[in-house]
Amino acid sequence: MKTSSPTREGTGLIAALQRATHVAGRRLEHELAGVEVGQAEAHVLAHLARSGTGTIAELHRGFGHRRSTLTSLLDRLEARGWVTRSTDRTDRRSVRLTLTPRGRRVARCVAAAVGRVEARVAGQVPHDALRGFHKTVAALDKILR
Repeated sequence: MKTSSPTREGTGLIAALQRATHVAGRRLEHELAGVEVGQAEAHVLAHLARSGTGTIAELHRGFGHRRSTLTSLLDRLEARGWVTRSTDRTDRRSVRLTLTPRGRRVARCVAAAVGRVEARVAGQVPHDALRGFHKTVAALDKILR
């Protein structure tokens, strides 16, 4: 498949990000064969595996999903018995998310799969290119928000 080259009108950046997202998602699905979890759920579980806990506001900032999308995603995770929601003790307006023991097992599996996919890419891409990618994504987030 031929990719478009940069032109005056645009750089093909959005199309390249979209394609990379789909390719990475398919690879993650392959790594998680046998684990019934969608991509968005996988990212939330991996985040919670790393942080141990979190709030809906943190997930919103970290992933950019609409709050209503996060709510339905968390409803599914809670229905599976993988997360619990409770009022945050320090800010009663916030909802704190915590992995259940079963959820921790699944989240560790998901985080390991994400780590394998990221390591595979990082092992083939120069460090300064990865740094440039992260700068580009940060700029997109800031400019397009």
